[in-house]
Amino acid sequence: MAEIRQVQGHEMNEAIQLADAVFRDAEQSSMAEAFPLVFSQSLGQSFGAFEQGKLVAFIGIVPTFMQVGLSRLPIYSLGAVCTHPDYRGKGYAGEILSAIQQFASKTPASLIFISGDRSLYIRSHCYHFGSVKRYVLNSNSAQAITDRQALSGYTVRQLESRDWFSLNEVFASRKIRYEQSISELASMIHAHAYASCVKLEHRVLVAEKDNRIQACVVVSVPNQFTYKRAPFTVETAGDAALVSALLAHAFDAYLLPLLDIVVPWQDSQFHHELEVVNHQDEKNSGTVYVVNPETLIEQLRPFLNEKNKASSQAFRIQNLDGGHCQITMNHSSFELEPQELVSLLFDVQPEYKAEPSIKDALKMLFPIPLPYVSGLNYV
Repeated sequence: MAEIRQVQGHEMNEAIQLADAVFRDAEQSSMAEAFPLVFSQSLGQSFGAFEQGKLVAFIGIVPTFMQVGLSRLPIYSLGAVCTHPDYRGKGYAGEILSAIQQFASKTPASLIFISGDRSLYIRSHCYHFGSVKRYVLNSNSAQAITDRQALSGYTVRQLESRDWFSLNEVFASRKIRYEQSISELASMIHAHAYASCVKLEHRVLVAEKDNRIQACVVVSVPNQFTYKRAPFTVETAGDAALVSALLAHAFDAYLLPLLDIVVPWQDSQFHHELEVVNHQDEKNSGTVYVVNPETLIEQLRPFLNEKNKASSQAFRIQNLDGGHCQITMNHSSFELEPQELVSLLFDVQPEYKAEPSIKDALKMLFPIPLPYVSGLNYV
């Protein structure tokens, strides 16, 4: 019988060794370097399963805030899920996940974003969510974007140590984003989080004019090792035309074979700038768990009021047993299952059962825009 609990500070080295043994090889940095907050002794958030004092399974969680318009959401990111080979098949990951869900329910956190989508998570009410487009930049589409000459009059260069104030200002100007302090931004760029998992590394390009950074892109590019997937865009900020031109510049400057660019549904101007690039529709990355529907809606209320105050005032939600909830809109009520709630909240084409008139009314408020969760804050 395993003991399920939070990993203490003096046990973090054991957690790092387990994660490195499961996820890394000799060509990759330690998980502690790629995901320092997961193994932070000062934060002390992550959970493990212990048999006779030995850590045999581990799940990392990191708390942060997500800005959605005028709303500020406390959320957790969950990942680095691993079990020692000798202890697999005992259900420890599921027990740890359940403990984390219970722990989160005692905090202000309203959402947990999970990096995976295994059946383990689906059984625990973690569901696919949101809508994004994945563009694949090639030589022809990169040239088409470059021909627009959006960067004319701008200086394009790599990030320098003098840029952190200006860079943070550009990143913070986004209405839908993770909160990122200067030190967090620097740490996450340096960590190469998801990039290191697929043997790529970060490069940062900026477009500067009048001594101010107007746009920035973080891209993952090949290093000396054989990489496991195509180079990809990690995160962007600034004017959409400049960002698109910077990505085309990165494609040429780093001699990339392709460049994946994932854009959330709400970034309409960015989609317009990339219309010459082939794309496919996808869900956001991983899965999401709604910790407390009532708490989430109250935290979202400033955003909902700004979007449509009358509709926001007419909308109510009540928690029911088993993750179910009751929705009231314009004095009409109906019940949603957990997966239906996630779809209502975050999907452009939601799937849930309700009268057509109620669905039309709810379109005044939903879906809720979210950032792409496999960016710099990926766990």
